[in-house]
Order: sequence, then structure tokens, then C-alpha cells
Amino acid sequence: MPGKDPYDDQGYNSAFGAGAEACFFNTIALRMGYYFEKRPKDIRPEGGAWVTTDKSGFTWGYGARFPLHQ
Repeated sequence: MPGKDPYDDQGYNSAFGAGAEACFFNTIALRMGYYFEKRPKDIRPEGGAWVTTDKSGFTWGYGARFPLHQ
């Protein structure tokens, strides 16, 4: 394909994420984290952009732990 290949550059398509989980009463789980994803911003040879911006954000969640192995 003609044009620059965005996958050749080490800075593109990289991601970083970190998170933590806390358990209460050995059943309730609360989770939180952060992620950052660097994306290419070049124009595709057939026209149009690969993507518009980098992506980052804070994530959270909750859940329950069930002792199924007992």
C-alpha cells in the first residue's frame, strides 16, 4: 500500500492502564482504574482518518465474589 504505515512508528497504538480492587466482607468487590491509549492520527491512503483522538479515562465497577470452590 502506498503511504505511511502508522504501525511502523513505536509511539502509535500503545496503551497504559492501572487499577485496584478492594474486597469487603470477603464478598463485595469495588474496582477502579485508569487507562490511556495513544492512537495514530494519520490519513489513510484510501481517504479518511484512522481515528480522531487519543483515548483515556477513569473506570470503576463493583461486583460480588462467590466461594464456588467450597
